[in-house]
Amino acid sequence: MAVTRTAGIVGGGHTRWGSREATYKDLIQEAGKATFDSVPDMGPEDIEGLFVGSVQPERFAFQTHVAPLVAELLGIDVDAMIARTELACASGQAALRYAWLAIAAGQLDVALVLGVEKMNPPGGHMPEAQASMTNVMDREFDGVNGLNAPPYFAMVAQRHMYEYGTTREQLALVSAKNKRHAAHNEFAQFQDEVTVEEVLESYPLSPPLCLYDCSGITDGAAGSSS
Repeated sequence: MAVTRTAGIVGGGHTRWGSREATYKDLIQEAGKATFDSVPDMGPEDIEGLFVGSVQPERFAFQTHVAPLVAELLGIDVDAMIARTELACASGQAALRYAWLAIAAGQLDVALVLGVEKMNPPGGHMPEAQASMTNVMDREFDGVNGLNAPPYFAMVAQRHMYEYGTTREQLALVSAKNKRHAAHNEFAQFQDEVTVEEVLESYPLSPPLCLYDCSGITDGAAGSSS
């Protein structure tokens, strides 16, 4: 008879988001400390498994093999399982899912999940950051033709509008809602409310998406313990 184990998130923490002077290592330590502080009587010595979600740290932070780096910086002696996940915008979600599966399967009892990105290069060289973003596509086909995130999701939006009759105004409502919440969040990168009209009138990037429809290039990290 199969035994079903449940897994739950018992704590979490994160950094402030934005174009930070903090290094990749700084962000790891900020989020790690915030996560440990959120759970009384839990410390690095209690962690059996570590899962780190991170996209292209080799290009953005000039650092590879990041899961052991996180363990070292946070003082974790991993004795059961350690891994890095990379799945573009869902890298942190993938890391969290791996931890859940490991606990549910009985391989771990306690795991730490950390997602960290340092996307703004030193000196604010935006062309370098944009060039790195094209690597999440097929670089030899999509990347050289300029298909980074906004054009790709613009095609998704166009298809959704075609199939379901979604309007440009309805898309803008999502952005306006998100920015309204961010305006009251001290950790958010952008803290100004934006109206639907302002979203619609912002700089066009890739129809139907405009500047305010798209997320910013940001630095930050978040962690959770399970």
